[in-house]
Formats: sequence, C-alpha cells, structure tokens
Amino acid sequence: TSTDTADFAVTPTANQ
Repeated sequence: TSTDTADFAVTPTANQ
C-alpha cells in the first residue's frame, strides 16, 4: 500500500 513501517508486511517492495 503505502511506504510505512506498518505496511511493510503488506508491501515490502514499496517500503524503505
């Protein structure tokens, strides 16, 4: 989804 740590589990590619 977004580039957030909480969303890292959902979108590790979009995460930092």
